[in-house]
Amino acid sequence: MNISYFNKNTKELLVVSSDCFLKTSKYSFVNPTICLIYFSEEFDKSEIVKMVNILIEIGVVFFITYGSFSEKMHDLIDEVIETSHLNLSHIVTASQSSQTIEDTAYFFLKATYFGDDYCRYIIIFDRISENINCFQKEAINLFNA
Repeated sequence: MNISYFNKNTKELLVVSSDCFLKTSKYSFVNPTICLIYFSEEFDKSEIVKMVNILIEIGVVFFITYGSFSEKMHDLIDEVIETSHLNLSHIVTASQSSQTIEDTAYFFLKATYFGDDYCRYIIIFDRISENINCFQKEAINLFNA
Protein backbone atom coordinates (compact mmCIF):
# COMPACT_ATOMS: atom_id res chain seq x y z
CA MET A 1 0.00 0.00 0.00
CA ASN A 2 1.69 3.20 -1.17
CA ILE A 3 -1.15 5.67 -0.67
CA SER A 4 -4.69 5.35 0.66
CA TYR A 5 -7.30 8.00 1.36
CA PHE A 6 -10.37 7.83 3.61
CA ASN A 7 -12.98 10.50 4.32
CA LYS A 8 -15.63 10.50 7.05
CA ASN A 9 -17.77 13.58 7.61
CA THR A 10 -15.36 16.37 8.57
CA LYS A 11 -12.30 14.13 8.98
CA GLU A 12 -9.90 12.65 6.46
CA LEU A 13 -7.15 10.06 6.75
CA LEU A 14 -4.21 9.78 4.37
CA VAL A 15 -1.90 6.75 4.62
CA VAL A 16 1.24 7.14 2.51
CA SER A 17 4.78 5.83 2.26
CA SER A 18 7.49 8.43 2.86
CA ASP A 19 8.88 8.15 -0.67
CA CYS A 20 5.41 8.67 -2.20
CA PHE A 21 4.80 11.62 0.11
CA LEU A 22 8.01 13.32 -0.98
CA LYS A 23 7.26 12.69 -4.66
CA THR A 24 3.80 14.25 -4.39
CA SER A 25 4.09 17.98 -3.83
CA LYS A 26 0.46 19.01 -4.21
CA TYR A 27 -1.00 18.83 -0.71
CA SER A 28 -3.51 21.42 0.38
CA PHE A 29 -3.24 23.36 3.63
CA VAL A 30 -5.51 21.94 6.31
CA ASN A 31 -5.35 23.14 9.88
CA PRO A 32 -5.37 21.13 11.99
CA THR A 33 -3.49 18.20 10.54
CA ILE A 34 -2.24 15.46 12.85
CA CYS A 35 0.69 13.37 11.56
CA LEU A 36 2.00 10.01 12.69
CA ILE A 37 5.41 8.98 11.32
CA TYR A 38 6.16 5.24 11.60
CA PHE A 39 9.78 4.32 10.80
CA SER A 40 11.63 1.09 11.47
CA GLU A 41 14.82 1.78 9.59
CA GLU A 42 17.58 4.33 9.68
CA PHE A 43 16.60 7.39 7.68
CA ASP A 44 18.24 10.13 5.68
CA LYS A 45 18.17 13.20 7.92
CA SER A 46 17.91 15.66 5.03
CA GLU A 47 14.91 13.79 3.56
CA ILE A 48 13.13 13.83 6.92
CA VAL A 49 13.84 17.55 7.42
CA LYS A 50 12.39 18.21 3.96
CA MET A 51 9.33 16.07 4.77
CA VAL A 52 8.76 17.75 8.16
CA ASN A 53 8.98 21.21 6.60
CA ILE A 54 6.39 20.23 3.97
CA LEU A 55 4.16 18.83 6.71
CA ILE A 56 4.43 22.07 8.69
CA GLU A 57 3.57 24.08 5.56
CA ILE A 58 0.40 22.03 5.01
CA GLY A 59 -0.86 22.54 8.56
CA VAL A 60 0.52 19.83 10.84
CA VAL A 61 0.10 20.91 14.47
CA PHE A 62 0.84 17.53 16.11
CA PHE A 63 3.59 15.06 15.21
CA ILE A 64 3.57 11.57 16.69
CA THR A 65 6.43 9.15 16.06
CA TYR A 66 6.30 5.36 16.27
CA GLY A 67 8.52 2.43 15.37
CA SER A 68 12.12 1.43 16.02
CA PHE A 69 13.41 4.92 15.24
CA SER A 70 10.66 6.78 17.08
CA GLU A 71 12.91 8.57 19.58
CA LYS A 72 15.47 9.59 16.96
CA MET A 73 12.70 10.82 14.64
CA HIS A 74 11.06 12.72 17.51
CA ASP A 75 14.35 14.47 18.35
CA LEU A 76 14.86 15.46 14.71
CA ILE A 77 11.34 16.88 14.42
CA ASP A 78 11.90 18.87 17.62
CA GLU A 79 15.17 20.17 16.16
CA VAL A 80 13.42 21.31 12.95
CA ILE A 81 10.75 23.11 15.00
CA GLU A 82 13.20 24.73 17.40
CA THR A 83 15.61 25.96 14.71
CA SER A 84 12.97 27.31 12.35
CA HIS A 85 12.87 31.04 11.66
CA LEU A 86 9.08 30.76 12.09
CA ASN A 87 7.29 30.73 15.42
CA LEU A 88 6.27 27.08 15.63
CA SER A 89 5.62 26.96 19.38
CA HIS A 90 2.06 25.77 18.69
CA ILE A 91 3.30 22.45 17.26
CA VAL A 92 3.25 19.47 19.61
CA THR A 93 5.40 16.36 19.31
CA ALA A 94 5.13 12.99 21.04
CA SER A 95 6.96 9.69 20.77
CA GLN A 96 4.95 6.52 21.23
CA SER A 97 7.94 4.18 21.10
CA SER A 98 6.92 2.08 24.09
CA GLN A 99 3.22 1.81 23.26
CA THR A 100 1.33 -0.97 21.52
CA ILE A 101 -0.02 -0.63 18.00
CA GLU A 102 -3.57 -0.46 19.36
CA ASP A 103 -2.76 2.20 21.96
CA THR A 104 -0.79 4.30 19.47
CA ALA A 105 -3.51 4.15 16.81
CA TYR A 106 -6.13 5.06 19.42
CA PHE A 107 -4.05 7.98 20.74
CA PHE A 108 -3.40 9.23 17.20
CA LEU A 109 -7.04 9.16 16.05
CA LYS A 110 -9.04 9.62 19.24
CA ALA A 111 -6.93 11.67 21.66
CA THR A 112 -5.18 14.36 19.61
CA TYR A 113 -8.07 16.44 18.31
CA PHE A 114 -11.46 16.95 19.94
CA GLY A 115 -13.09 19.53 17.68
CA ASP A 116 -16.07 18.91 15.43
CA ASP A 117 -14.72 20.92 12.53
CA TYR A 118 -12.48 19.70 9.75
CA CYS A 119 -9.33 17.74 10.63
CA ARG A 120 -6.87 15.71 8.57
CA TYR A 121 -4.82 12.75 9.82
CA ILE A 122 -1.73 11.58 7.95
CA ILE A 123 0.20 8.36 8.53
CA ILE A 124 3.63 8.31 6.88
CA PHE A 125 5.64 5.11 6.96
CA ASP A 126 8.85 3.70 5.59
CA ARG A 127 8.45 0.69 3.33
CA ILE A 128 9.87 -1.85 5.78
CA SER A 129 8.20 -0.82 9.03
CA GLU A 130 7.54 -3.91 11.06
CA ASN A 131 3.84 -4.48 11.60
CA ILE A 132 2.88 -1.55 9.35
CA ASN A 133 0.03 -3.53 7.84
CA CYS A 134 -1.32 -4.28 11.33
CA PHE A 135 -0.99 -0.62 12.27
CA GLN A 136 -2.73 0.56 9.11
CA LYS A 137 -5.58 -1.91 9.61
CA GLU A 138 -6.02 -0.81 13.23
CA ALA A 139 -5.96 2.90 12.31
CA ILE A 140 -8.36 2.48 9.39
CA ASN A 141 -10.80 0.49 11.55
CA LEU A 142 -10.67 3.14 14.29
CA PHE A 143 -11.09 5.94 11.77
CA ASN A 144 -14.16 4.28 10.23
CA ALA A 145 -15.70 3.36 13.60
